[in-house]
Amino acid sequence: MENNKRVLLAIVLCLGVLIGWQYFFPQHGMIQKATPQEGAQKAAEAPKAAPAKPDASMAAAEPLPGAPIVVTTPLYKATLLNSGGVLQHLTLSRYKLSLAKDSPNMEMVSPQAAAKAPMGLIVDGQATWREAKWTTDAKDTTLAPGATATLTFTGALGNLTITRALTFHADKYQIDEAVTLVSQAAQVSRMA
Repeated sequence: MENNKRVLLAIVLCLGVLIGWQYFFPQHGMIQKATPQEGAQKAAEAPKAAPAKPDASMAAAEPLPGAPIVVTTPLYKATLLNSGGVLQHLTLSRYKLSLAKDSPNMEMVSPQAAAKAPMGLIVDGQATWREAKWTTDAKDTTLAPGATATLTFTGALGNLTITRALTFHADKYQIDEAVTLVSQAAQVSRMA
């Protein structure tokens, strides 16, 4: 009898979780495909509009501007762009794609991910790697065990000066970041 109560309680709790999940995290509705006739009618009715401004996902597919800067440590090899320190490649030196002897090292940033500008800064909704004018004195760097190196990037975005310092450590995968925003205007900027 006691087991039946527990089973019944478990069922009630599971149903409560399922119903609560649907309530708090609703699924997006299914997109219905238009029949060819409906699509033709809508196309005929719609006037020819000017091409829409490409959204962020479309813009991300374009090649990113900037020259590569390579940082090599005993653990990994990172390739960043001089346009704000956007990560293009991160290859792990100690990990291979497979167990085969001639297997290449593990690449952590796929071409699709690289197109989305990993480690890129967004300030006030603007992609700084595209919109800001960046300068840096950073060069290709190889770190000996125990060493660290800091690459500094400085960008100008309207009335805003962005200073970004990326610190690489030879003995760990962590990349430290320090960002400073200095505005010549009274408006407060938001960074993502």
